[in-house]
Amino acid sequence: MNVRIDFEPSAELYPFRSRWLELDGGSRVHYLDEGAGTPILMCHGQPTWSFVYRKVIIRLRERFRCIAMDLPGFGLSDRPDGYGYTPTEHAATLTRLVEHLNLQEMVVMAQDWGGPIGMSVASRAPERIRGLVFMNTWYWPVDGIGERLLAHVGSSAPVAALIRHSNVFVDVLIPRLVSTRLTAMELAHYREVQPNSTARVGVVELARQARVAAP
Repeated sequence: MNVRIDFEPSAELYPFRSRWLELDGGSRVHYLDEGAGTPILMCHGQPTWSFVYRKVIIRLRERFRCIAMDLPGFGLSDRPDGYGYTPTEHAATLTRLVEHLNLQEMVVMAQDWGGPIGMSVASRAPERIRGLVFMNTWYWPVDGIGERLLAHVGSSAPVAALIRHSNVFVDVLIPRLVSTRLTAMELAHYREVQPNSTARVGVVELARQARVAAP
């Protein structure tokens, strides 16, 4: 079953035109394409979506072309039946958008899970890349003791249950991990795109992938 998210972002907080790329089977991914100039491909992490880049886009769109896609299973994108929500699949989907828009001389900007996914996109088509901006992320292999322990805990069955049934990433972790306190409306924009356990399938799987994924 292809699950779609019924949520309308605030025009005040998210003053952008929503665009859609149709995938095989009729599922869609949501993305933004704002401004003109050197393209910046903005890759979000876990459990966020293009909303996380809203202030960056507003600041940069007068001088740059800002592209931000919601990975399948995140934000306003569909949760398509048969999609595995692995980093490899996400990179392939993001590459499809790059090819669809024929992005050239682009800068890849990424944070959190967007790092390994964005790096995979960049390495697949280095001739398209002008620069890289990566923050609060990691690269393969994840071999530090602390990182492996975090991946093991984050991918455990109890944590997966908390993510799926209690939305713990949004309700507990996001408010505690951001440097600027989110308003109730901002937090709602993360909560409402993951309204139930079915919609959170991609979030659960990326948590598991932290332990089992490979480049």
